[in-house]
Amino acid sequence: MTNNKAVEKMIKDRGYTKQYVAEQLGVSRQAFSSKLHGKTRWSAQDISGIKDLFGLSPEETFDIFLPRR
Repeated sequence: MTNNKAVEKMIKDRGYTKQYVAEQLGVSRQAFSSKLHGKTRWSAQDISGIKDLFGLSPEETFDIFLPRR
């Protein structure tokens, strides 16, 4: 399960708004909110966008989107 809290923390730590991140991903604010609340799944395109936007390493990306149990 995706660590959505980590995504929210990155947004806050960078001083971004959820609206800004949604725009960067090319999704609506509502669609982004649904992803953050676990109502819809993150697409590969979303994950790649988050990785690029926040400059995540492959390991960091894996830990957020495919965390070990």
